[in-house]
Amino acid sequence: MCIDGWKPGEIVEVNNYYPFGLLHNYTVTTQNAYQYKYNGKELQETGMYDYGARFLMPDIGRWISPDPLSEEYRRWSPYNYAVNNPVRFTDPDGMSVYDIIGVTKQDAQKFKADVHKVLSDSKFAGIIALIDVKGKSFNKVDAAALSTALSGVNVSKDEQTYIDTVVGAINDSKVHTVEYLSLGDTVSSAGGTALKDHMNKAQAGVGDKLVPDVSNVKADLINGIAGAGFNVPTAKGSHSIIVETASTTSESRAETSSHEVLGHGIPSAKGLSHTVNNTNAIRMSNLVRRITGSTEPPRDGTNPPHAGGKVTNENDLPISR
Repeated sequence: MCIDGWKPGEIVEVNNYYPFGLLHNYTVTTQNAYQYKYNGKELQETGMYDYGARFLMPDIGRWISPDPLSEEYRRWSPYNYAVNNPVRFTDPDGMSVYDIIGVTKQDAQKFKADVHKVLSDSKFAGIIALIDVKGKSFNKVDAAALSTALSGVNVSKDEQTYIDTVVGAINDSKVHTVEYLSLGDTVSSAGGTALKDHMNKAQAGVGDKLVPDVSNVKADLINGIAGAGFNVPTAKGSHSIIVETASTTSESRAETSSHEVLGHGIPSAKGLSHTVNNTNAIRMSNLVRRITGSTEPPRDGTNPPHAGGKVTNENDLPISR
């Protein structure tokens, strides 16, 4: 931005906001034509912000028109902004709310590192630069920027599928939450609740017995049930728990997190059958092994044993969206 008459480095505008975007009355500012303010959105003459799909009224924290995707948020008014919690959630375009993918900032960074590990070839430098984290959330990946990053890059069908899957999960309206634990650590209350609810749905009372206290579930229990990782469906998407042990390597963790968050998480969020879910996770593991050049043989559901047993066509491509 260039404004005639201002000295280089001089502060030309200072804005402070309430959580829903209303400017503080005491804001000190000078007049200029730059109108991109709260969340980088353009402030209109009407006092509303243009988010693309809808206009936001910051004085009352409501959209001027109903949610085009209100069917996905039936608990909430179709006029609410960020499900009435703009401190935790963002709504970048007036369409879908994006929630955290990491229970903590460290979890989000670990999943980012795992994705970067799979796409470690230098030809993916432009792509992994787009897969970044702010706090506990992954930044939405812009389609045009992704197309530019892929321009001129020789990408195999396997690699393209993995990229599409990761980007699709990041940009999805579903919430894919992940946490990383070591043996002895305690699972988050959200993870404990998701585990208990899933077990109770699978068989009445099992979750109550296995998880009597959702705030006191140990990673050792997850490790005993499922090994290095576990994924369960939630009302908003899915929740994955990755357990790191003494034998965990950066390669094995990257495969495990992709297996859980992408392989199980996407079909979990879609409510697909157990057979489809388990088959997809095996195919995701094999996809990662092919991309990274792993010397490990392809998984087929028996090596090691996996829920659902042996799968067919284990080297087919997994679901990418």
